[in-house]
Amino acid sequence: MAIFCRHPKSVIVAKSNVIQFDQSGFPMRLETMECLICGKRYYAWNYIKKSELDELSTGKSVLCKWENVE
Repeated sequence: MAIFCRHPKSVIVAKSNVIQFDQSGFPMRLETMECLICGKRYYAWNYIKKSELDELSTGKSVLCKWENVE
């Protein structure tokens, strides 16, 4: 087990139904990743194809919106 692993080789093990847009307008999905070196699981926002945005209109996925707290 690597103590200082930066997870250079990770694979997607689960996809959520949450989609958001980055500051440039590109769609991203929250996914569970697993490192092939140390085995640690973590969450990451990964870019998706624009064709996957159809899930929003069918109700299969939801749009995540962030709001600043003041």
